[in-house]
Amino acid sequence: MKNFLTCVAIASTLTSMASAQEAVVIQQTGSPLEITSYSAQYVEGGRYSTEGVRHAVTLKNVGSQEVLAYTISFRSFDVFNEDMGRGLGGISIKTLAPGGTTDGSWNQKPYAAFSFEKYGTGVAYISRVRLGDGTIWSADQKFVLSRLQEIQDDLTADIFENKEE
Repeated sequence: MKNFLTCVAIASTLTSMASAQEAVVIQQTGSPLEITSYSAQYVEGGRYSTEGVRHAVTLKNVGSQEVLAYTISFRSFDVFNEDMGRGLGGISIKTLAPGGTTDGSWNQKPYAAFSFEKYGTGVAYISRVRLGDGTIWSADQKFVLSRLQEIQDDLTADIFENKEE
């Protein structure tokens, strides 16, 4: 069903985290950045932390220009493969030379985050990239939506709108 998505099973040895069943990367032709690793993990809330889903990536600049900034988007799907609401956009304003790598993590706080534990699916894709010459590369939302619909088939383009759900 997800044969052209890169799927990675995640294992965690941390006691306060439980791994997602799947972490899916949507790679797009022409993107100046490539996601070389991705994990999505449920994080229990505690005295000094908030319950949520932690998305962590390693990226590589596969283009010929410096990357000046980027946005990476994350979606979380619960135990029933239903979208958990508003997606998360991680932004970085950090110069990355051609061939260079960087990593980062972002925490999403969806409603009922516990429903991600054990059987959730995390999805990551590059949304926008600002290049050294000032041009901006943007994701093909139709392509991204078609891949997300492999997880939840009734999703529509309104998931890309920046609104609370």
